[in-house]
Amino acid sequence: MRAAREEGREEGREAALAAMVTKLIIRRFGPLNAVNQARLRQATVEQLEALTDRILVATDLEAVFRHP
Repeated sequence: MRAAREEGREEGREAALAAMVTKLIIRRFGPLNAVNQARLRQATVEQLEALTDRILVATDLEAVFRHP
């Protein structure tokens, strides 16, 4: 039961982080196309955290999704 609760928390954290990253990208660069929306839905927590860093320094949307 405890493992299920932890898994639920992690999924909730991932969903909240994905929503925040999506909001930040849209505010900075405009609407996302279907491909980038799918990329965000499939991203892990670690990937989403890396995207938040890139949002701050990227000059365009392509740079946000480009791997370093």
